[in-house]
Amino acid sequence: QLKLIQLFIIVTTTISTLCAQLTIDALRISSPTVNGTGRFMGVSGAMGALGGDYSAICVNPGGIGVFRKSDFAFSGIITSSTQNATLKDESIQNSNFETIKNKFNFGGAGFVIGGSPTASNWERVNFVLAFNQSAQFGVNTNFAGVSSGSILDRFLERSLDPNGVELDGLQPDQLDGFEAGLAYETGAIYDPITTDSKTTYIHDLLPLKTYKTSKVHSLKESGNMYNFNIGLGGNYKEKLFIGGNLNFPIYSHSSVKTHEETAPSGTNLSPFSKLKYSETTNQEGGGVNIAVGAIFKPAKTLRLGLAYQSPSYISITESYLNTLTYSYVENNAITTNTATSPDGLFEYAVITPQFVTGSIAYVSKFGFLSADVQFKDYNQSKFLLTVNSDSPADATYQNILNADIDKQFKPVWSTNLGAEAALAKFRLRAGTKISQSEFANDDKLKISYSAGAGYRGNKVYFDLGFSKRVEDGNYLPYLTGNSDFNNDGTIDAIQPLVSTKLNQYQLLMTLGFKF
Repeated sequence: QLKLIQLFIIVTTTISTLCAQLTIDALRISSPTVNGTGRFMGVSGAMGALGGDYSAICVNPGGIGVFRKSDFAFSGIITSSTQNATLKDESIQNSNFETIKNKFNFGGAGFVIGGSPTASNWERVNFVLAFNQSAQFGVNTNFAGVSSGSILDRFLERSLDPNGVELDGLQPDQLDGFEAGLAYETGAIYDPITTDSKTTYIHDLLPLKTYKTSKVHSLKESGNMYNFNIGLGGNYKEKLFIGGNLNFPIYSHSSVKTHEETAPSGTNLSPFSKLKYSETTNQEGGGVNIAVGAIFKPAKTLRLGLAYQSPSYISITESYLNTLTYSYVENNAITTNTATSPDGLFEYAVITPQFVTGSIAYVSKFGFLSADVQFKDYNQSKFLLTVNSDSPADATYQNILNADIDKQFKPVWSTNLGAEAALAKFRLRAGTKISQSEFANDDKLKISYSAGAGYRGNKVYFDLGFSKRVEDGNYLPYLTGNSDFNNDGTIDAIQPLVSTKLNQYQLLMTLGFKF
C-alpha cells in the first residue's frame, strides 16, 4: 500500500504547477454535442444526409451544397437542469439533495451565401460562416450527509515523501502551496514529534480506527463550448454534394467547489472541530480542426452521407486558487486558522478524438426519415502538458494522465434517429439519440429524446426544438490514493462516492431568413 501512496505523491506533488487536470477534463472537451438550430435539435441532430442547415454542416460539411438560397439564421436556447445527488455510505442512508438551475444562452448563428456558376455542371457553390454552441457546463451539484473518511486523508497523502519509507513526510518548505502546504499552515496536518530530525505528519482523525464525518459539499459550474465554422461546399448535378469546414472550437469552463466537514451530531472527534476547503478554477482556450463530407443522391428519395472530422488541437490556459480554514480544540478553546494558496496559472493543450459519421435519409414531399451513425474513440484524447514546460515532473504527469485515459475510456458508437412531417408550410419533428457510455467499465446506454415544430415560408422560417436527457452517474468530491497509513491491511484514505441523476430539458428557438 505504501507504493500506492508514493505513486500518488509523485503524481500529485512533484509537478511544477500542481494544476487540476484530470481525465474528466479531457472527456468534457472531447464530447461536444451541437445544439445549433431548432430544426437540428428537433430531429436529435440526425441531419448528416440532409444538410441545408447551419448546424447540420457540423455533422457533414457536404450539407453546405444543399442550400438553394443564401441564408441567415440565429438561435437562443433555454436550459433547465435538475441534479439529484446522494452521498453513499456503507451503513448510513443519506438524504437526496436536488439542485435546479435555469439558464438562457445564445445558441448560435449562421450565414450562407452562394450562387450558380454559369456554363458548369455545378448547380450551386456556397460559402458559410457559422457559430454553433456545442456544449453547456452549467450543472450544479450539492449534497450533505455522513460518511467514512475525511479530506484530511488527501492532504496527508500529499505531504508524504515519495523517496521516504513508511510515513516519512516532506519538509514543510517542500509542501505544495495548494493543498498539503495549506493543511500544514492551518494545523490540519502536523508533525507531533518535533524533537527529532524525522518529519512524520498526522492529522487529528488519524488515531481513530474508524470514524465518520458530516460533509456538506457544493460544486457550481459554468461555461460553454462554441464552434466557429468557415465552410465551402457545392452541388454537382443534383447528385453529389460535397463540402469542407475549417473549425475553431472556443472553450470556457469555470468551477467553484466548496467542501466542509464537521463531527456528526452526538459524536466527539476532538481535537478536530471543523474544516472548509474551497477550490476555484477557470479554463479558457481555443483550437482548430478540419472536416470534410459528401452527400450522394442515388435516387430522388434517397440520400447517403459520409463525413470525417480530424482531431482538434485545443490550447488551454488554466488559473486556480485554493483556500483552507481549519478549526481544532486546544486548551479547551477552539483555534481557527485560514490559509490561501498563491494564484496558480498553467498552460497546456488537449488533443480530442477524430470521428467518422455515416448517414442515410429518405426524403419525400411528406417529410423525411433520417439516421446517423458515428464512431469516436475516446482513447485518442490526450493531454499535452509540456507545450510550454520543460519540467520532467510535468512530462511524468502527462504520461500518467494519458495512460489513465487509455484505461478509463473506450471507443463509442452512437446513433441519431430523426423524422419530420411536412404539413404545407408547417413541420412536426421527433428524434432520439442512443449512445454507448464513454467509460470502459460502464455498459449502460445513454438515451435522449427530442421533438420540435417549425414554419417554413418562402423567405422566413421559424423552428422550435425540445430535448430531454436523463443521465445517471457518479461524482467524486475529492480524490484519494486509497492509502493504508498503518499497514494493517485496511484502507484508511477512503474515497467518497456520490450517486447523481441529471434531468435536463432544453428549448431552442431559431429565426431564419432566405434571400
